[in-house]
Amino acid sequence: MNDQSGREFSTLIDSLSTNLTSFFREKQHFDFLTDRFLPALMEQKKKNSNFKIRAWSAGCSSGEEPYSIAISLLESTQGQGRWDVKILATDISTSILETAKAGIYDAERVSPVSLNQKRKYLIPHNDRDGKAFKVSKELRDTVIFKYLNLMNDWPIKGPLDFIFCRNVMIYFEKSTQERLINRYWDLLDSGGILFTGHSESLTGIEHKFKYIQPTIYMKP
Repeated sequence: MNDQSGREFSTLIDSLSTNLTSFFREKQHFDFLTDRFLPALMEQKKKNSNFKIRAWSAGCSSGEEPYSIAISLLESTQGQGRWDVKILATDISTSILETAKAGIYDAERVSPVSLNQKRKYLIPHNDRDGKAFKVSKELRDTVIFKYLNLMNDWPIKGPLDFIFCRNVMIYFEKSTQERLINRYWDLLDSGGILFTGHSESLTGIEHKFKYIQPTIYMKP
């Protein structure tokens, strides 16, 4: 593929990608993460002297999802010892990844973030379009953004503690969805969680996940 073809392909991908997202979108996922999953996970890891938490935001769009995950993890681990927290955030759109890496959002975009969390993790940032916020260095250091086409090889080392893949699989046929679901299974640690979008269902897909509640599945 020459440079011109590469640019055309990237433009096509960007135009086809759906980038609708927001901070703490589908709040019940974050409630489950912070109220149920993380306390149990951290307790188990402490017993094994393992203070690493690893997660993946697949189809991270403009970054609100992985930054929301980062806030949740940092809030949960704060004052609980020295935890090593990292989130891989991937997307197929190169332009949207640049927006995510910049981490600058207008005031309306960050409205779901609590006042206390804004003070901790968002820095006022005045730009030519008006008042905005930039994510803190602590958040930026927690999230690693990478280009990834889910249809290709995944240079990702497991095991992962949980995966967010929400409103991505709806664009694939059932056979492709099944392959993705089973690849996620392989990457997750025992007891790991897969979060899917509310427009998605594993009905009709052969898999080994245990149903926890709508759009939340566990690897036993």
